[in-house]
Amino acid sequence: MSTTVKVFAGNLPFSMTEESLAAAFGAAGNVVSATLIVRGTRSLGYGFVEMANEADADAAVAALHQKEFDGRQINVERATSRVTDEELAERANKPRRPRRRRGGRGEGAEGANSNEGGERKARVPVEEREPSKTTVFVANLPFTTTSESLLAAFKAHKATGAVVSCRPNGKSKGFGFVEFAPADVDAGIKAMDNSQLEGREITVRPAVTEFSVENERVEAIRAKLAAAPAAE
Repeated sequence: MSTTVKVFAGNLPFSMTEESLAAAFGAAGNVVSATLIVRGTRSLGYGFVEMANEADADAAVAALHQKEFDGRQINVERATSRVTDEELAERANKPRRPRRRRGGRGEGAEGANSNEGGERKARVPVEEREPSKTTVFVANLPFTTTSESLLAAFKAHKATGAVVSCRPNGKSKGFGFVEFAPADVDAGIKAMDNSQLEGREITVRPAVTEFSVENERVEAIRAKLAAAPAAE
């Protein structure tokens, strides 16, 4: 049985879309999916392309690494490490610290992360785990959003369950998970990604954590809080 292989693509031009990314890699082999990593609606300049097999992945790396697109030489290599939904959410929402200028570098705001000509160095490639067929991950939620209001927001698109992830003290983490029947997942993502929820633009994508796993974790926290003695 053939196993798909993910390839990391870095230093992408911000004009590149998931469709054009897939088309570029499609010239080297069979593309299963292409995903750009974004903050809100803005591309962060890197993404992942899932190739149909090992041979197609190797062909894509050989054909596209250091190839120029819209004035940028892109970096292409096999994705190796793995991250969770929560780690990706924290990376996407983490404010950037202003870079310090180093002596004699003048306007070198890109600092140690840039090469000559304005190119960014390749980020360490990361590979998401196998995406869920029934659960979507929703990021940038307002902290007032509850599991009930999250479900209500997705209900028109046939969502069957929703849970807002919380910390041990019960406070929202600012993201959650919504469950669908397998046939309704893609339509739910398309309808709700980049939509407004309580004044914030949410990001919706396939989850790597199953709804049942996160729901059980949140219910355990709520039960523990409910059983704790009230503070005097």
